[in-house]
Amino acid sequence: CLLRGQEIVSYNWVRTSSCCVLCGFSQGLEFFPLRKGQAFSYDFYTYKVYRSQGLGTIIKHELLQYLANQGIWEVYTVVMPCNTISMKINLKLGYTPLCMVYGYRFMRWNKTFYGKQKNRLWMDQWVQKFKTVTGIG
Repeated sequence: CLLRGQEIVSYNWVRTSSCCVLCGFSQGLEFFPLRKGQAFSYDFYTYKVYRSQGLGTIIKHELLQYLANQGIWEVYTVVMPCNTISMKINLKLGYTPLCMVYGYRFMRWNKTFYGKQKNRLWMDQWVQKFKTVTGIG
C-alpha cells in the first residue's frame, strides 16, 4: 500500500501461489496455480480524494520493482475494459494483454469465460486503438 502519513491512499494486492477470475454460474472463484517467477496482481485501487496525482502509477511501478527483486518476472492481472485508468497504467508499465474475458448476466444467472485465440486480432486492434486514444506510446 501507499501511505500519506498514517493514511492508506492506494493499494494493490498480490498473490504468488495462485490467480483467479470470476467463473461459473454461482459466482464461485476458480483458482489457477502459478509457477515460480509468476504473480497475480489484483484489487488495485486509489481512494477517490487522491486520484489524478499519479499515485496509481507509482504504487504499481513499486510493486513491479519489488516483485522483480524477488525473482518474479511474470505478473498477471484482470482489468475490465471499462476501467480505462487501470488499463492505461498497466499498459504504460509494460503489461501485454493475453486474452479477453467475456461475461454476461441474465437475471441472477452469470457466466464468465475466456476469449478464444481467434479473438486475438480483434483484441490487438482494440488495445492499439485504446493506446492511440489515451496517448500511450
